[in-house]
Amino acid sequence: MVSRHKIGAALHEIKTLKNNNQHFKWGIKNHLAAFLPAHATILLERKDYKKTAHHPFISNDFLHHLKGHQWDGIHRPIVTKLNDILHFNVTEMGLEELLRFADRNSMAHGAEVRLPFLSHELVEFIFSLPATYKIHDGFTKWILRKLVNNKLPNEITWRKDKVGFEPPQKQWMQTPLFEDYTMAAKQKLVDAKILSPKILHKKIDPTDAHAANNYDWRYLTAAQFL
Repeated sequence: MVSRHKIGAALHEIKTLKNNNQHFKWGIKNHLAAFLPAHATILLERKDYKKTAHHPFISNDFLHHLKGHQWDGIHRPIVTKLNDILHFNVTEMGLEELLRFADRNSMAHGAEVRLPFLSHELVEFIFSLPATYKIHDGFTKWILRKLVNNKLPNEITWRKDKVGFEPPQKQWMQTPLFEDYTMAAKQKLVDAKILSPKILHKKIDPTDAHAANNYDWRYLTAAQFL
């Protein structure tokens, strides 16, 4: 909207998104990114690279072995419209991985999972719609909400928060058994010269599964591959 000089509409959506408890930050950098999307992409990729290469507990030996491959897996799309980021999320940002998890979890319990919203005809149709059918008046999934407006209770149709099928990870991480497992995992990663020894002196930080600094859980997971 901003890049197309629809400032009033953009301000309205920003305000309503915030009113609906959507964690939406907007500042001068976002204004610049709207008009310089290619530059924004480069800066975001550099930020991702620095976050990986400058992790405080990654060992120098491990970084040395990564030399020449530091940028592997770092990719950000050039976003000029909503469909650009939606296309990236559907085709490159983990959907295949999530589908594999769902398939394995369902098969483990003898259940069949169907995903009607991933019918390619429906996906193609949704991509053909203007952005205002997708985010409108501070609500995401606008066309879907309107479709079921008289078929489901309002507390479902117009729900403002979004929670996936998330395990009680933070609760697990606060147990003594998890602390023992995590310390053993960290020691294993230190012995493999992936993490520096100073990680062994850092207290475990219990976090939710969606937290950006979900490092201790990642250490525990990474150690299982060694």
